[in-house]
Amino acid sequence: METQTLIRLTIGLAMTAVVAVFALKRILYLTKLISSGQPTADERGRKNHLGERIANQAREVFGQTRLLRWSIPGIAHFFTMWGFFVLATVYLEAYGVLFDPKFHLPFVGRWAILGFLQDFFAVAVLLGVITFAIIRLRSEPKEYGRSSRFYGSHTGGAWLILVMIFNVIWTYALFRGAAVATGNLPYDKAAFFSHAMGSLLSPLGVHTNEIIETVALLLHIGVMLVFLLIVLHSKHLHIGLAPLNVTFKRLPNALGPLLPIESKGTYVDFEDPAEDAVLGRGKIEDFTWKGYLDLTTCTECGRCQSQCPAWNTGKPLSPKLIIMDLRDHLFAKAPYIFGTQNGPSDTEGGLELTHSDDEHHVPESGFGRVPADSPLQATRPLVGDAAALGVIDPDVLWSCTTCGACVEQCPVDIEHIDHIVDMRRYQVMMESEFPSELAGLYKNLENKGNPWGQNAKERLTWIDEVNFDVPVYGKDVDSFAGFEYLFWVGCAGSLDDRAKKTTKAVAELLSAAGVKFLVLGDGETCTGDSARRSGNEFLFQQLASQNVETLNDLFSGVERVDRKVVVTCPHCFNTLGREYPQVGGSYTVLHHTQLLNRLVRDKKLVPVESVSGGQAGTITYHDPCYLGRHNQVYDAPRELVGASGATLTEMPRHAETGFCCGAGGARMWMEEHLGSRVNHNRVDEALTLDPATIATGCPFCRVMLSDGVGDRGKSEQVDVVDVAQLLLGSLDRNALTLPEKGTAAKLAAATVKDAPPAEPAAPEPVAAAPAATAPAATVAPAAQTAQTAPAKGLGIAAGAKRPGAKKATPPAAEPTATAAPAAPAAPAAPAAPAAPAKGLGIAPGARRPGAKKAPSTAAPTQPAGPTEESAPPAESPPPAEPTAATEATEAASEPAAETPATPTTPPAKGLGIAQGARPPGKRG
Repeated sequence: METQTLIRLTIGLAMTAVVAVFALKRILYLTKLISSGQPTADERGRKNHLGERIANQAREVFGQTRLLRWSIPGIAHFFTMWGFFVLATVYLEAYGVLFDPKFHLPFVGRWAILGFLQDFFAVAVLLGVITFAIIRLRSEPKEYGRSSRFYGSHTGGAWLILVMIFNVIWTYALFRGAAVATGNLPYDKAAFFSHAMGSLLSPLGVHTNEIIETVALLLHIGVMLVFLLIVLHSKHLHIGLAPLNVTFKRLPNALGPLLPIESKGTYVDFEDPAEDAVLGRGKIEDFTWKGYLDLTTCTECGRCQSQCPAWNTGKPLSPKLIIMDLRDHLFAKAPYIFGTQNGPSDTEGGLELTHSDDEHHVPESGFGRVPADSPLQATRPLVGDAAALGVIDPDVLWSCTTCGACVEQCPVDIEHIDHIVDMRRYQVMMESEFPSELAGLYKNLENKGNPWGQNAKERLTWIDEVNFDVPVYGKDVDSFAGFEYLFWVGCAGSLDDRAKKTTKAVAELLSAAGVKFLVLGDGETCTGDSARRSGNEFLFQQLASQNVETLNDLFSGVERVDRKVVVTCPHCFNTLGREYPQVGGSYTVLHHTQLLNRLVRDKKLVPVESVSGGQAGTITYHDPCYLGRHNQVYDAPRELVGASGATLTEMPRHAETGFCCGAGGARMWMEEHLGSRVNHNRVDEALTLDPATIATGCPFCRVMLSDGVGDRGKSEQVDVVDVAQLLLGSLDRNALTLPEKGTAAKLAAATVKDAPPAEPAAPEPVAAAPAATAPAATVAPAAQTAQTAPAKGLGIAAGAKRPGAKKATPPAAEPTATAAPAAPAAPAAPAAPAAPAKGLGIAPGARRPGAKKAPSTAAPTQPAGPTEESAPPAESPPPAEPTAATEATEAASEPAAETPATPTTPPAKGLGIAQGARPPGKRG
């Protein structure tokens, strides 16, 4: 063996062996850490549909479909990624050359096309590195601050990676050029880059080039080995973890519904929760293995941050920083999770004080409050202010509108919203800590079944204001027979004056098209969207159970495909269609823009006038987040605008990149104390087009945009309307034939009169979700009390503490699992006699989380909770019309400023955590 070859072999194998030991140790550690997360309640839901998952991985990983939405950086990343795939063949050759200077790969090792591809991608990677460097220089956080998507990222590590990639390319060029000069390269002139380098090195002579080849070869291998160690200890873990995270992502249509609450791998049964059940995520150990995979996969690219409405309006929330803080806390706490280190002793508790939040105007990142190597990492809460050393500040947690922009933009499919809502759930139901404004919302939902606290009879007033027949179930008709659709009006659509205009327009259009529909009137209750997304899952379960019972009674005996519901609120659309299957309600739900567009296509509605005749000027359309991102309904409303005779002018941010109105995630009911208003940001963008009309398809959006237009002093010049109103304005209303009032009632009465007498049928039980699809929370307290006397609103049972209500003296008869009671919450909800409970009061007879089981005569229910993909195919809405619904938030959609849901409170600092609520991390 020649000296050169011996040197190469000895050094190359020694380097590889040393690095392999460290790399394997790190890989085993990461595997142990990620797998130590809680099991998911539906493991099959993460691993089923294998073919679809593989196809999705091919699109997102190999096709780089998400990254290519950002054209220049996407193209650069595409070629860089594929460059490493192709250059892997070069490393195979490099290890072969350690043994034989003239080594080549079997079969393909002399193909000209392979040599060309290797050189082409080497040059492409070099150009990609230059592109990335320019992008980072043009978005340097030190210069551009919060407007840079790299703000808060570990920029030093990113530059190190760029340097390492550059090292890979120049050592490649030197090695290949020397191989050409020594005659060892197995490829002909097709390897253009290598031969160009060889031409430069040839004058040095064969012997010199042999030395250069040996040195360059060892450097090339060494750079790769160091690169491997850097990747395993940095944010570039995504190189290996991103394909896994993409594979195990949820597979809903669009963003999908929120998942039911799970604890320790099982769905929580709110009727009989386990003694050690944890509602939400209160510490890092509460996250599932998929949550850990999300955290460790983050690339810190900042795409989510750049699209976040909260971040863009000066609020402290950055989806990227939330994931980074949780990830850094996970790694810092790992030794305590594994038991290799002990937490702080009593004497250490106050020794480590931390960085002040005064460094920034808002507490964007809370992890740095405690040094990464401090024992206090073992005991700090996930959510808490500076005094509590929280990893995530409350102002950060409650700024989220759940618009889904972060999830939509994330190139590695991190599920930010799931983690944010899970942390909210813990704060609301375990700690009773939430913005004070929400106390009024919860009280109104509990007592009156709508966010404003209006009486149920007010849901019927809009019907008296129209001059055509709108049948009400239970008043005008007693059966769904003969009808095609239930028109779910929603809280906003029946109680808010602006949303009523949409309701009336839709009802008139349906009647004009001959669509047979009825409404529930005062039988409706808020769907619970705002309650669920603000973390009050318990209240959502009550509202959902009550509505499912009503709907299943209405649709008794009707086939699933014919259980059709049309809604005007995207939040109702999402909740009814995509989340109610979790609690036993399976319906085909359409947004009104989808149904109206179908009616126009079928010529049942024929526009004859152009809306521009009465509304001259530009018309632009605002995409509601829960219609667009959450359910991928983009075309129907735009086609309706076109059918109305209007020419649509798009805002810069529209469709998949649309900007939120600021009302989602229960933000409709919370004041914006930090930064600028989200609706102002959106309205300012619309006003740059000098529009005469801003159209939308959501009552929440309509309220927020109307208020924004008014705040900008443009109310007289700019109309904010629903798409249905545009369509109605394009019809010849004098030619419309509408049913007279009372028509349905008369027909129903005549049908009953003419019907032969029949034996009364036994009442049909309320349909329950299949065991494979109903979560443990299926049986909610509202359903338990169905046989009791009528109650206003939800009729929260006596003894159950409402969120935000003050705690009463505990009766000795009922033990609880929480030894330290929380301090009183916001005064917005009046105190009621209640058993002591931490977080939400569970309805009487239902055991609180952590409480010991009381003797019972009936076996506890053991329902299983689904993810959306675990429902049987028959339960899924037709793909042509994506089903979705959500109404709680819809109720919220009406002007919070005009009809505040909460009593006057003193000025709140930040988001205004409820007065008297125990600060996160402090014991009562």
